Amino acid sequence: MFAGHLITNSGYDNRLRMKAFFKELFFRLAPNKLPMDRASILMYHSVADTPEHFWSVQLQDFEVQMAYLAEAKRPVISLAELTKRLASSIPLGGSVVITFDDGYRNNFTHAYPLLKKYGFHATIFVVTNLIGKSDTRG
Repeated sequence: MFAGHLITNSGYDNRLRMKAFFKELFFRLAPNKLPMDRASILMYHSVADTPEHFWSVQLQDFEVQMAYLAEAKRPVISLAELTKRLASSIPLGGSVVITFDDGYRNNFTHAYPLLKKYGFHATIFVVTNLIGKSDTRG
């Protein structure tokens, strides 16, 4: 009852239901079920314990996802490495690339320690005209 979850829980806030949907989708399409001749790109925005912010994944959930990748022994490579492999027709081997959009501070304060713990690379796309400005979302 994958999609039915969104309909039957009408009392929940729509954003929280959508986050639950994407979380469930992640684990249903988990990397060990993807073909080994491809790569997956996991794109994040914010890693913080702010469930009301749609684009934020809770720190505990992020750690579960990183632990899952480590346990599944999927190679986590940089975006530059993926580009090199694609350009050179090097087999992708079920690789995973982790990216962060917008460059929230918590990418460094929350996500980086976990990425370092598991030895994972990540690429952060920073919104340069917001450098040095405050944002209450992360």
